[in-house]
Amino acid sequence: MDIVVQQTICEEFLNRYDRLIFSRILKFKQNEEAQDLFQDFCLHIFQKIPMEFHRNPDAFSSSSWVVQVVDNFLISGVRKEKAQRNVYGRTISQLKDYQWETISSSFKEGAPQVELTNEEFEEVLKVIFRYISRRDVLMLKMKYYYGKSSNYISEKLNISHVNMQIKRIKEQIQSRIPRAVYHAIREKFFGD
Repeated sequence: MDIVVQQTICEEFLNRYDRLIFSRILKFKQNEEAQDLFQDFCLHIFQKIPMEFHRNPDAFSSSSWVVQVVDNFLISGVRKEKAQRNVYGRTISQLKDYQWETISSSFKEGAPQVELTNEEFEEVLKVIFRYISRRDVLMLKMKYYYGKSSNYISEKLNISHVNMQIKRIKEQIQSRIPRAVYHAIREKFFGD
């Protein structure tokens, strides 16, 4: 695409939707940060024009498409920010690893059985749930917290083979934590 055509499309797009774009950005950030994000979005959309315009030229005239693109841009920025944010000199992933090591080291690997207090149990579950997908967490909670049937879970989450998936999730959890901790969790959470 010719750069002049690209600039013209971008200018028309921004003239038409600048208020909509800026109002969506203001929901995420305020004042100067919002202005910076608006400029970043302008660059983003300028780069996106050649690909999107050839694929779907009518997309640029749809306000719902604009809202979707702006929201995805903002969400992506938030994710990048969170990944780069430091907590006590550690990135978020390093902090999770540190928490996991701390919890894991408090239990002896060879111990046949560990009794977890409710606080320890909740803390271990929080850390474990960070390592598995939200859908998997939801599936486990529906099955073991709320006692829902596999058919109910299958229907509500629109998935098949619930029992097999739960078995896979349990195996994933078991492979990541010390055996003694897993057995304590298994008794309290899974009821096995």
